[in-house]
Formats: sequence, structure tokens, C-alpha cells
Amino acid sequence: VRFDVVITHDFVGDPQIYCTKLLGCHIDKDSGKNAEGTDAKMVDVDLNPLRIVEVVNGVETVLL
Repeated sequence: VRFDVVITHDFVGDPQIYCTKLLGCHIDKDSGKNAEGTDAKMVDVDLNPLRIVEVVNGVETVLL
């Protein structure tokens, strides 16, 4: 199963919102560690995207 991940973020003091898309992703492997405390569960996931694009002024620019 392939899926897309959209990441939107900004920087402190910068009014612009940045967007990066990971397209055609699939999970190669995952593993988990259970422990006590505030970070009781950690999950590591190897994500393999087909393409990474940065959206600049509404135009997708291919990075990978």
C-alpha cells in the first residue's frame, strides 16, 4: 500500500507556511520499544518515498 505524507511548518518570526510532500511512500520495516516513563513507547519506522517535493508558490519542485 502506498500513501502520501504532507508536512506543513513555519519558522519563528516568518509569516510564510512551508509545505513538503513525500509521495508514494511505503513502510519498509517498523519496530517498537516499550518502557516506563514519560516516553513510554517508541516506534521506529523506515519510510521509503518514491518522490519528495517542496511546494513553492503553489508549484511542486521535485527534490528527490
